[in-house]
Amino acid sequence: MAKKNKNGLYLLVLVILAGIFILVKYVFINKPDSNFDMNQLSVDTAKVASVSIKQPKDKAPIKLTKENGNWKVSQKNQSFDADASSIKGILGILAQLKIQSVAGITKDKWADYQLTDSAATNVQLFDGGGKILKDFYIGKFTYKQNKSPYGQRYGRNNISGKTYIRLSNGSKSFIVNGFIPMSFNRDLNSFRNHTVAKIDKDNVNHIKFDYATDQSFELTKADSAVWMINQKDTADFNKISQYLNSIAWLRHMQFDDNFSPSTKAISTLTYEGKNMQPTTIRIYQKDSVNYVVNSSQNPKTFFSYKQDEVVKQLEKPVSAFMKDTKIK
Repeated sequence: MAKKNKNGLYLLVLVILAGIFILVKYVFINKPDSNFDMNQLSVDTAKVASVSIKQPKDKAPIKLTKENGNWKVSQKNQSFDADASSIKGILGILAQLKIQSVAGITKDKWADYQLTDSAATNVQLFDGGGKILKDFYIGKFTYKQNKSPYGQRYGRNNISGKTYIRLSNGSKSFIVNGFIPMSFNRDLNSFRNHTVAKIDKDNVNHIKFDYATDQSFELTKADSAVWMINQKDTADFNKISQYLNSIAWLRHMQFDDNFSPSTKAISTLTYEGKNMQPTTIRIYQKDSVNYVVNSSQNPKTFFSYKQDEVVKQLEKPVSAFMKDTKIK
């Protein structure tokens, strides 16, 4: 009987010790004290004039730099106009970075959270004078689906994520909410300006399709409800509206930085209208399936297209805008 009581006592002691271990490891150690600054990652984004992003796979960092009010993206000896929406998204994330909890307090935990120098993405923020505002590392990212209390009635289940981050001047690892790596772990081209052209479709009143063949034609808006083909035939108003909707904001992700026009464009499309600058889009043919597109709105950039993409988005025959003829 005494032996049985002793075993029970040992078991109780083990349970108590296990509880103490869990409390120390996951509560007391990871819970910041009352003097801990939860805003150590926060930064005044209005002061940010340059962002350096060094990913483990890259030998050179990607740099985002503000020049005369506009952002540029560069890597090594390459420099391009940056995508305004990407920059806005990054600055928005930086403005909201806030530590939720401490994941670890020693360097030996860095490997667990992919926060070593060789595994993490190093982000440095600079002001206009080149002073470092913040220097931190982005590591492991995890996510989970949170079931909506309303089921599928109101759309897909919500997804929440958390990211492990550490500052360059300390050993602690932190957890922040959000999908942070998705905004920073990207290649050079993903930060570039993807806008081929942005056209004010509501004010366009003249479209010219100038083809190298003899199939060129013009569309002219006679009044608010009538479009004309070559100023003599009435066009299908709805078909022109659909076309203008499709090219109102043309964006493309593929570039051809080695292209230099040596021949005349096979197609030149011009969009004119009230209270807007004319926009010209030129299409060059490289071979039987590859084309290059360039616009007056983004003149230094050449976009790589396939033939079917060009035809689908830009080039149209005059028949595409004619009214359907019904046989009685």
